[in-house]
Order: sequence, then C-alpha cells, then structure tokens
Amino acid sequence: MGTVVVPLLAIGVGGIAWAAWGVHGSGSAQAKGGNTVPLVVNSSTTSPATLLYPGGTADMVVQVHNGNQFPVTIGSVVRTSKPITVDAAHSGCSGALLDMTEDDDTFDVSESIAAGGDKTITLPHAIRMDSSAGNACQGARFTIPVTVTGVSG
Repeated sequence: MGTVVVPLLAIGVGGIAWAAWGVHGSGSAQAKGGNTVPLVVNSSTTSPATLLYPGGTADMVVQVHNGNQFPVTIGSVVRTSKPITVDAAHSGCSGALLDMTEDDDTFDVSESIAAGGDKTITLPHAIRMDSSAGNACQGARFTIPVTVTGVSG
C-alpha cells in the first residue's frame, strides 16, 4: 500500500491581537498664588479740555499704574478725607473752595489696566469750584487725594 500524504493546514482564527495594560499614579502637584501690589495713583496730570473757574466744573484726571502680574479692572475712584491742596505759587487760594460733584465723592468706573500697564482715567465734570473763589485761584493747580479700587481680571 502506498502512503498518502495529507497536508494539514492550520488557519489562525482571530487575526492580530493588541494588548495594553492600564497604568496610573497618584500624588500631588503644586501651584503658588501670587501676591498683589498696590495700584499707584499719580496726580501729575490735569485735563487740558476743561479748566476750573468760580461756579464751574472741570474734569478730574487720574493716572493709575498697575504693577501686578495680572490685569486689574478699576471699579471706583473715591476722594479721600485728606484735604485738597493748592500749589505753592497760589497760597492765597484754598483747596476748601473745591468740592466733588458726586454727593458721596465716589465715581463708579469700569476701566481695565493690563498687567504692568498704565491707564489715564478722566472723570468728566467731577470737580466744582465755589463761586466765591477769588483771583488768587487763577492758574492754580489743585491736588485731589483719591483712592482707586479694583479687582483682578
């Protein structure tokens, strides 16, 4: 008898398999909150558009520097309780002749200042000169102490 050779063919079922093992870890990460620095108010600028005269009003200009590493939005400018002063060349004029046009000396604003940036805020007709102001107030430069308040963002 003869030998019969039967070839065996193995067929793989399922094709290629991909395996992945899940890996995870736990622990903690860190971040640090920054510190704020006060806003700096500079009173060295006056509005060239409006000037005070007895019985009249003028714009008040406030320059603010934001030394923080984040933007700040100014929400209010408030006259402080310190007296308004007059430059030395006009000593015959009194800062008491000036008053704010808002009853509570608070001006609501919404002014954004970039991180490290500067902003000039003009408050239209914010200050009033008493009608009794005399000639000694002509050309006088008034310094009005204010506080600005803002929030990050």
